[in-house]
Amino acid sequence: MTVTNMAIQNAQYGLRIKTRCSGEDSAKRYQTKTASISNISYKNVTMSGVHYLIYFDLDYGTTGHFSYVNLSSITYNNVVATNSVHPASLICSKNNGCTNLVFNSINLDTNGNCQGINGGSYDKVVPCPFYCAQPGSKRSLQK
Repeated sequence: MTVTNMAIQNAQYGLRIKTRCSGEDSAKRYQTKTASISNISYKNVTMSGVHYLIYFDLDYGTTGHFSYVNLSSITYNNVVATNSVHPASLICSKNNGCTNLVFNSINLDTNGNCQGINGGSYDKVVPCPFYCAQPGSKRSLQK
């Protein structure tokens, strides 16, 4: 899936990938079935007044619930944000991973946080890049 040339204003979420169903499965209480999400590309996106800029959370551990979704080959190109409320949040689960996340020409007005990313790259990212860079590595994202 490709999202191109989009402007988002005064929204709760900007570029969000939802990874857990809100319904309850009585056989497996609050457990999402195993699935994969891959090959998503965001290109030429501007955001203003957005609460959560770039957002996915695969670890619902604070509620005792986990997502069993694998994310891979997600690309963000030329994304700019102003007047944002919360930082970007990229949280991968300990039960599964996020691989091959690519960030190019990203300019956000708040910092972000991440956890559990295993592989990917970044170039021209401000702020750089959500505290995910492995120490000593300029362009690699690792756990």
